[in-house]
Amino acid sequence: MAQASFASRHIGPRKSDVEAMLETVGYKSIDALIDATIPASIRLENDLDLPEGMNEQEYLDHIQEIGNKNIQAKNFIGLGYYPTIVPSV
Repeated sequence: MAQASFASRHIGPRKSDVEAMLETVGYKSIDALIDATIPASIRLENDLDLPEGMNEQEYLDHIQEIGNKNIQAKNFIGLGYYPTIVPSV
């Protein structure tokens, strides 16, 4: 059995795969399938206002910038143990 490449397994279905799936469920296009399955009353009328996508390096830089805003705080968990009985709940 031939192994599929990482990219082909994670990028999504090929055009031929989508066409085969649509044929199986009896629709000519994804738009026709959506029209038949999702009521217009709950669909968004406009596209979402999202920022441009980032490549992996841009995202790593971005998330590092966010992480650098974290403050290193002193951890006091476990400080001062006392032999007490904690009742079960």
